[in-house]
Amino acid sequence: MTRITHMLGGVIIGGLFCKYGIIIGAIAGGLPDIDIKLFGEGKDWNWHLFKHRGITHTLLFALCLTVVSYFILLHFHYGEIFALIIFLALLSHIILDTLNFQEEKPFYPLKTEICFKIIKVGTIQEYLFIALPLFLILIEIIITKYKYYI
Repeated sequence: MTRITHMLGGVIIGGLFCKYGIIIGAIAGGLPDIDIKLFGEGKDWNWHLFKHRGITHTLLFALCLTVVSYFILLHFHYGEIFALIIFLALLSHIILDTLNFQEEKPFYPLKTEICFKIIKVGTIQEYLFIALPLFLILIEIIITKYKYYI
């Protein structure tokens, strides 16, 4: 999925908990794709962990990052909630990526691959059937939970 779709998923998760969670969710929702910036598309890498959808797209990464963020955020007012939002937003990224045509290996070190082949990345179908409904859910959360009228 594209960055906007992943960030919308994280924003919705964060918005369900608190208004500050929206920012945390947006960051965490897009965070696994940092592997593109760090390693490129991974065509020159022989080891799967450093390719796109490598280590940053695994439950192991999500758990490790959640534990680290929990201990860092423990002393803040919403620390535990933020750590939960981070985990769920990372998980939403993994789940959304399983909907497209590229294989996902979320259970590393197990070699289990998941690929539902439903939506192609960056197509009108992604925006119409994934991003738009997520955006409408976000608007509903903002209106009902936070009483902001758009």
